[in-house]
Amino acid sequence: MSNPHYFIGISVTDSIAEHLGQWQQQLHKHVDYKVWTNHQDFHITLTFLGEVSENNIKKLRDVLKKCDSFPPFSISVEGLYTFGNPQQPRVLWAGVEKHSTLLQLQQCVQAKCAQLAFQIEKRNYTPHITLAKKWKGTDKLTISLADALNSCHAGELIITGFSIYRIHPDRASKYEVVDTISLQL
Repeated sequence: MSNPHYFIGISVTDSIAEHLGQWQQQLHKHVDYKVWTNHQDFHITLTFLGEVSENNIKKLRDVLKKCDSFPPFSISVEGLYTFGNPQQPRVLWAGVEKHSTLLQLQQCVQAKCAQLAFQIEKRNYTPHITLAKKWKGTDKLTISLADALNSCHAGELIITGFSIYRIHPDRASKYEVVDTISLQL
């Protein structure tokens, strides 16, 4: 039996999730995706790990605690963007401010994961919150996504820690927090 998949990320507040859920409702009329992110699953990924054994999760917990020295910080969640072909984008996402502390935290997390021989993403880091993925339509995107929303500002998010998430692909809410590392208060 294969091991479950994991990633490291930052949870969003209920208020941010509510705003993003409203965005999804407004956008659902205009764009055609197979998968819309469950509101309980909204997060900012720091790094994807893939398949991980329970033994390596324990090691990961210990090494990630060395990334707790950052102070809590605030970022804004605003804007609507896509990855992939602009006419049939594979991912629809909410923008996350590229705050210097967020970028440093992500680099620390990746460095600690690399110490344990995890394969690390080579592409430049783009902090975001996935709203939908897997374009299913044959039609092309014809609207300005920003025009489909009443507001493109979901709010401010105070980051006080990050978590290790286990992925449950067969559940409605796919992501389970298995451990949280708090930043220095």
